[in-house]
Amino acid sequence: MMNILLVGNSQLACLKKAYDVQPEILGQFGDISFYVTPGGTGPYLTVNNGLLELIKEGINPKFPPRAYPENTPSIPLDNYDLIVVSALGYIDGGFYYPSPATRQGIIFDFCPKPNAITSRYISVPCYKKIIEGTLLSQPGIKFLMILRKYFCKDILVQPFPLPSKDIQNHPEWPLNSMYEDVLGAHKFFCQERDLFMKNFCEKHNMTLLSYPLGIGREDYFSPPDLMGASDGLHPTERYGELVLRQIANAVALQGVPSE
Repeated sequence: MMNILLVGNSQLACLKKAYDVQPEILGQFGDISFYVTPGGTGPYLTVNNGLLELIKEGINPKFPPRAYPENTPSIPLDNYDLIVVSALGYIDGGFYYPSPATRQGIIFDFCPKPNAITSRYISVPCYKKIIEGTLLSQPGIKFLMILRKYFCKDILVQPFPLPSKDIQNHPEWPLNSMYEDVLGAHKFFCQERDLFMKNFCEKHNMTLLSYPLGIGREDYFSPPDLMGASDGLHPTERYGELVLRQIANAVALQGVPSE
């Protein structure tokens, strides 16, 4: 049987909720542990002496880290057969978490609005470099590089979920105040993020999961019923179940080591 660790930012919560209801999805393969450190650009972790260690500067006291079971942070990484990291590639926080990444400047190609929140024009090639640099600077991506350095077994990476389709007409979504072609701009940012994640995982010999059910294939949005209505960004338990089944399928394909 296997020891599987799921570690990530607040997006991991929906996987934990789904696991609590249907533990057999992953539990059939062995022992499952969770370690959640809230914050969209995380998880805020590093590796020290073979153990996961919090980066305290990135932790919000209002939303402390959670571990299940509680001794998970003291378990050596070598004890695990597989580590799943959720959910990397934060680029757009929708209407509730304005992301600096989409507001570095204006891209002329997407028809800027006259009163856009920034008037600095940036070319598409230049903005691609900005997106790459932004993602590489995020604690979660840095953690992935460190994790690969010290953990030679399988690593699965869950991409950051796409926002709810309901945000398209939300007045507080920054892209709506910046572009006439807001859907074109949204697609650009998501495509560049996805390309970065694909290349990054291939380079570091990790498996990048797809969006479940082919979500976002056309418009780069998630169905509203799979995303929380309060912010349109945190997935529901149902979304978590879909990702758990993706992980289970990946484990089944790889084979389960015997005791």
